[in-house]
Amino acid sequence: MEHIMHSFIDTLVLLPLLFFIYLLVEYLEHKNNNYLHGLFKKSKRVGPILGALLGTIPQCGFSVVAAALFSRRAIS
Repeated sequence: MEHIMHSFIDTLVLLPLLFFIYLLVEYLEHKNNNYLHGLFKKSKRVGPILGALLGTIPQCGFSVVAAALFSRRAIS
């Protein structure tokens, strides 16, 4: 039972951060940041390195960002 309570408390602590990240991603998508999109399009050779570096950061919010960029074909 103690493990469930700790999991619940950890989830409650992370929810505001995840919500903020989600709002930030939606804002950037609606703003249609062409500069960032063009930057990712131009960096085809270093794309896997950038993806690997972003993948080392343990935060599921970055998965949302990567999914949004992938859907816009900015990253592969």
